This record gives sequence, structure tokens and C-alpha cells, in this order.
Amino acid sequence: MNSKGLGNEVSYYIFDYSPRDELIVRQYLEKYKKEIKKLVMVIKIVIYDVYDIMIDLFRRIRIFGKIVLIWKNDGMDYLIESVNSLLKNE
Repeated sequence: MNSKGLGNEVSYYIFDYSPRDELIVRQYLEKYKKEIKKLVMVIKIVIYDVYDIMIDLFRRIRIFGKIVLIWKNDGMDYLIESVNSLLKNE
């Protein structure tokens, strides 16, 4: 991961990976953060996990239980359609 720019730019990276690789990716990112912190003290690495953000949102607006029921009763495809509709309206 190399960043080149003119200055005052914020680099960001998006990792798209299979859910089965979740633990590997988390371990890699934690190791990467520690290595960068040792080399350069002024860089701040922030990790946003979209899955965790979505779960927090569902709990905050008190629909997490409904989300689980939709998944169990209607399946993943219907759940994805429902969540996409919800997020477009928020």
C-alpha cells in the first residue's frame, strides 16, 4: 500500500474479502496498525467495519430482533432487499 499525493490528502483503502477470511483480515490489520505506529507516530489508522456499523445501527433503531426474524423466516435474499430499502430511506 503506497500513497502518493501533493499534501493534506487522506489515504483510504477498502478491503473486500470473503467472510470466511474475517479473522485473517482482522489479524493482518491489527499487525499492520502496530507496525505503522512503530515507524511513524503521526499516522492514525482507523478501521471501519461495515458489518459492525450495520449491527450497531439496527440495535440503535431497535430493529435487530426483527432483522434476525426476517432472516430466519424469509431467507437471506429477502433480508438483503429489506435492508437495502431501509438504508435508502434513512
